[in-house]
Amino acid sequence: MADEEKKIYSMLGMAQKAGKLASGAEACKTAVLNHKAKLVIMAADTAVNTRNFFEGKGGSRGIPVIFFGERALLGKHIGKGERTVLAVLDDGMARAIVELYGILTRG
Repeated sequence: MADEEKKIYSMLGMAQKAGKLASGAEACKTAVLNHKAKLVIMAADTAVNTRNFFEGKGGSRGIPVIFFGERALLGKHIGKGERTVLAVLDDGMARAIVELYGILTRG
């Protein structure tokens, strides 16, 4: 696992502990529709309909959507069961994760 990937998982855990993370499709839908989500993270194996919803609604609201990790690892690092969708609710954490994701995918 790359350093950037470890840092992203660590930040997701911190966001969960700080109450700045929504997890699961329904909680994330609510966060997106209520303009509280600052970043949506979806597991690589997220269902097509779920992907389409978050890419459409997130995109129309200016919320970045990234595909990162696997559902089991996303859940594990936030202290929950498998999760296909997470929404970061804090601007600073969202920006930091997007930056790390950019480094991870570029290099």
